[in-house]
Amino acid sequence: MSFINPKTIFIISKKEFLDNIRNRWIMLLTVLFIILIIAFSYVAGGGGDDLFGDMEASVTAMMGISSLLIPLIAIILGFSTISGEAESGALYVVLSYPVRRIEVLLGKLFGLGCVIIVSILLGFGFGGIVIALTTGTSSWAGYIGFIFLSIFLGFIYLSLTICISSYCKRGITSIGGGIVIFFWGLIYGTAILA
Repeated sequence: MSFINPKTIFIISKKEFLDNIRNRWIMLLTVLFIILIIAFSYVAGGGGDDLFGDMEASVTAMMGISSLLIPLIAIILGFSTISGEAESGALYVVLSYPVRRIEVLLGKLFGLGCVIIVSILLGFGFGGIVIALTTGTSSWAGYIGFIFLSIFLGFIYLSLTICISSYCKRGITSIGGGIVIFFWGLIYGTAILA
């Protein structure tokens, strides 16, 4: 019985991460998160003496949009990670090397997960620093918790999307599966919160 090789997982993760940096995903997502957190904090400030709302008001304003945006980003990143490479033939080249399928799946999950982590940490971090410079550092614990919960939400949807992508034979069916997962999570989450 062969064991999972962490070095192989790291190499595949690094390749996925670097491919997405070249596609400018991290820069685009980071700028989007910075703009959103600053805009929602400005709206939460309500035009009072402070330009921005405090951290607690910013997190409350951001929860709705981040619970929609982060799953969509995870689905966009992961929908064709297996099925798209299988259609193009690149997956068969990877599997011709001495790697196990679980190593390929974990490598892709961790690599794309690092894209989500870096974009959320940089975007929400820079946005939080801008807000903290103007309003102070009260309620930072809740803001940091919000960042980690956003990362966790991204990983959940990314893992589900990669699972669907590995099951589907074509990229178009994995897109459909990702959309079904998104709406199922949206409806189920709304029903639970209601």
